[in-house]
Amino acid sequence: MKINSIMFVCTGNTCRSPMAEQIFVDILNSNGEQGVKVASSGLSCINGMDMTEEAKQALVNMGLKPYPHYSTRFDMRMLAEYDLIVTMTTTHKFMIGILDKVFSMQDIVGYDISDPYGGTQEDYDDCAYSIKKGLLVLFDEYKKQSSN
Repeated sequence: MKINSIMFVCTGNTCRSPMAEQIFVDILNSNGEQGVKVASSGLSCINGMDMTEEAKQALVNMGLKPYPHYSTRFDMRMLAEYDLIVTMTTTHKFMIGILDKVFSMQDIVGYDISDPYGGTQEDYDDCAYSIKKGLLVLFDEYKKQSSN
């Protein structure tokens, strides 16, 4: 199955999932991949919140230029809109439901992505690099699926 759309999900949609969204967009762009819809949302968030300054700085520290982001609450209708849903933790996956298109980072790379919220800049930087490491594995799988 070709993946044309992917949604990253965390709790508040102000740290992990928006970093994952922007990192994955960068990975796609860096590899000349176009036409993939990439978004993020949170299971327990208020719509319209900005990404935390620490998350933005973590992206800058990776060499990325953060683009504007406003939190969006996950809605079960999104399951129909996206080919793949990637949650930051196994708990998030269970909250959405065990479905063929829902995978946790644990499923992909063997570890959950810890929430850096309220932590130091180093915590956010470590989180961003853990996300990128997992998303590089996800991209490899995406490429395999796309070539079939």
